Amino acid sequence: MDCPDDSTFAAYLEGALTGAAAAGFEAHLDGCDACREALAALARVIAPAAADAPEGPRLRARGSTCGRYLVLDVRGAGGMGVVHTAYDPELDRKVALKLVRPQAFGGAAHLRERLAREARVLARISHPNVVPIYDVGEADGEVFIAMELVPGPTLARWQTEQPRPWRAVVDMYLQAARGLAHAHAAGVVHRDFKPGNALVGPDGRVRVVDFGLAVAGEASPAEAPERAASASLTATGALVGTPAYMAPEQWRGAPVDARSDQYSFCAALWEALAGAPYRLPDTTWRGAPAPEPAPAPSGGRAFPRWLRQVLLRGLADEPAARFPAMPALIDACERGLHRRRGTLLAAGGVALAAALALVWTRPDPPPPQLCRDDPSLLAGVWDGEAARALRQGFHASNLPFATTIAATTVAALDAWAARWHGERRAACEATRVYGHQTEAELARRTACLDDRRAALRERVRLLQTGERDVVEAAVAIAHDLPEPAACRDPAALAQAGDGDDDDARRGRAEVDRAAALVQAGRFAAAETAADSAGATARVRGWHALAAAAQRVVGEARQGLADAARAEEAWYQSLWAAEAARDDRAATRAWLGLAALLADDLARPDEARRAVAHARAAFARAGDDALLGAELELAAALAERSSANSRAPTPACARPWPR
Repeated sequence: MDCPDDSTFAAYLEGALTGAAAAGFEAHLDGCDACREALAALARVIAPAAADAPEGPRLRARGSTCGRYLVLDVRGAGGMGVVHTAYDPELDRKVALKLVRPQAFGGAAHLRERLAREARVLARISHPNVVPIYDVGEADGEVFIAMELVPGPTLARWQTEQPRPWRAVVDMYLQAARGLAHAHAAGVVHRDFKPGNALVGPDGRVRVVDFGLAVAGEASPAEAPERAASASLTATGALVGTPAYMAPEQWRGAPVDARSDQYSFCAALWEALAGAPYRLPDTTWRGAPAPEPAPAPSGGRAFPRWLRQVLLRGLADEPAARFPAMPALIDACERGLHRRRGTLLAAGGVALAAALALVWTRPDPPPPQLCRDDPSLLAGVWDGEAARALRQGFHASNLPFATTIAATTVAALDAWAARWHGERRAACEATRVYGHQTEAELARRTACLDDRRAALRERVRLLQTGERDVVEAAVAIAHDLPEPAACRDPAALAQAGDGDDDDARRGRAEVDRAAALVQAGRFAAAETAADSAGATARVRGWHALAAAAQRVVGEARQGLADAARAEEAWYQSLWAAEAARDDRAATRAWLGLAALLADDLARPDEARRAVAHARAAFARAGDDALLGAELELAAALAERSSANSRAPTPACARPWPR
């Protein structure tokens, strides 16, 4: 058997491993010096603490509570604790709730202190490839950590559930590497990176989890060096980890740093590619020479020699011989990937086959076709059934032009859906085919396109009602959909990045529905919906979403002829756009103010100044032909208003002389 993970070690020491499982574990120990040393080290840490510590976290029943959280089910259990799926009623979202075993850290009192310190450290980490920590606390004598719920497999399961090309495996691991690099920049060392501590979300994004053994690498400016050293938990953590991936210095009990995570990362990627754990004939950290490992066994994937050399450097015995930092390792991998892509594109026919034969120990199977259009992505949102329901709704309105409007609207939505599929394919190809976009950038573009799909869903639902005011405004509602191509724009990606949880997605969908209601003339309903979404966005600090919400509020209030309150909404939109550093949103806010000041409030001088502000914001925003046209229209309105204010009153309109 392969070297067991930390859960198996902990279960064995706690007496929970019985029967054939215990016999198999003991048989493995007989032939593995490394695992015997790991077991002894863990016994020295866990066994003394277990005598005085309370029992580990119990499995919570469905429907029970842990603090404010409602337990839904059990996701898993391991050497460090139990993980439940739970519901947070205050924020209306599901979370992963981890109950940590106190004896793993020397008792509950010490654990509470440790977790409070860890929470402060992890609060500094915000990255797409790191699972965020929401909450840390204590309930019923047990310590819990609430974190983002990622409904996907671990990287360990993902890489084995079906055959994967070596490039796909490397791309996924590089996402994890970027998360580790960001944590290292914040002064955090993971200390137990392995494929089981990385999750693959439904969007294909990898998130590194379980920094339960992490250590703040540096003291804060307000913290004395000796205090930071005492907080490093070396006594209880230095020898805790998963044996197959532990760096040599971690085995020795020596201080660990980011280069130790680099070793664990390379060991995990080596295992994923070669099909077996990284092993040398001699244990190099005892002074033996380090011969190069044998080629990958028949059960593993073949991979290029350049990648083999990169991993061997990261697996060096001495930390100083490894890459200086994780970004250097990432750069080495990406250079190799891009160089190989260039070679493959330049070569052809027999020359390509010969090059592959020289570079790889054996050829990969034919790669799958990447980035194909997937019609199911819009299933139930806009498909044949949705179009039929729209036509039926329009027909039921009994308007004489309903059939013509339905055909025009369906054609507009079909064209939009085609553009959406094209942008989805282009986003995938930029990363998976051409390699000039990172996995993190792909995740942001995909999230933006998912928001556009949610906007389509809201528009289609409204159109399918077939209500008379909706049918009359149907073409405007369809053409006012946010363009998928905007998801290449950093400003649109920033708005999608305001929040990727359910609350943020619901907020963006609500704002888009409110915008459609404005088009249909339902101003009061639009104002209520957008104002509610904007209030939540302001509380959560989602500036781009707040700017969009207040823009819709301003439009709705103008439709209600409430010019004074519309002016306040436009300014709220402007301030939120400035906070988000979104020049396009700022331009739109200034244009809305200019039109309001020119037409509704009859303040032409202020309208012209608003146009000047809009020009400045537009100059920063870059090229946008449609926005530029709107700017010129607003300038014309301001000039017309100014001219009207200077024109003499016609004689027929003057009061009769007394």
